[in-house]
Amino acid sequence: TLIFLGILAFFYGSGIFDFESVEVKIEGPSEIKSGENIKWSVIVSNRNANDIENTSLVFSIPASPSLGGPDSIRERIELGVIKSGEEREFEFESVIFGGRGTELSARAVLEYKPKDASAFFAKEYLFSFSIAQSPVTVSLEVPSEARAGREIKIFLKYFSQSEFLVSDLYAKAEYPSGF
Repeated sequence: TLIFLGILAFFYGSGIFDFESVEVKIEGPSEIKSGENIKWSVIVSNRNANDIENTSLVFSIPASPSLGGPDSIRERIELGVIKSGEEREFEFESVIFGGRGTELSARAVLEYKPKDASAFFAKEYLFSFSIAQSPVTVSLEVPSEARAGREIKIFLKYFSQSEFLVSDLYAKAEYPSGF
């Protein structure tokens, strides 16, 4: 029995690091309204017998490049040491624009180093969501045929689906040469 206890102490008390016991998870709505303020929770946990050090959390969300901005917005938080058995929660807020039915993903990456190790590791979590409603829908009505030299009528239709007044909308049409 003494040998068996020694083997148990060696494997369970020697600091064997289980990478699956470091977790990062995102919680948020699976469907959003375009232009609505969204709150995201990112939960980081260390279920190992040892601490993890030099930890940082990187949270990325899609932006609105069609509005002249970047493809995504990243926020990095330095966390320091996360003790054995510790769990932390972080809140992020964003406003996301896009068309109805658009599928998007938020991404959280936990970068860390196990205590007394020299290598760094990363744990990633992707959270998929979709845009269920846009504040304005737009459609074009165009004739099925067009003949050279003849006038055609194109109708732009828009409809507000927002609970709030949507103002200062504009449309811009660009035609090819000779249209």
